[in-house]
Amino acid sequence: MTGRLGYAVNDWMYFGKAGWAWAGFNGDSATFNAGVNTNNNTSAQTRNGWTVGAGAEWGFAPHWSAKLEYDYVKFSTSNYLNTDVTVGGAVTTPGRSATSNLSMVKLGVAYRF
Repeated sequence: MTGRLGYAVNDWMYFGKAGWAWAGFNGDSATFNAGVNTNNNTSAQTRNGWTVGAGAEWGFAPHWSAKLEYDYVKFSTSNYLNTDVTVGGAVTTPGRSATSNLSMVKLGVAYRF
């Protein structure tokens, strides 16, 4: 969800945008211990983040416009625990973390009623 603020010059509008982002993430991991066991872990979660962007929109005909936009999205870091059983039966929980960000370029055409 973003808000957009721009400046119009003739048939062009130059804009910046910022807002909140969220996305669902699914992950699988496997831990291999030399000939002892294999441990698989699966996780799914929704993570929050923020987004910023900039672009230009051109009104090329009545009711029609085209735009080019760049967006950067940064999501929060997530920490995971993997349960692992060793040869002696001791349970360990090695930690893992994941970070995610996106860089997107968008090209679009719009018709306004």
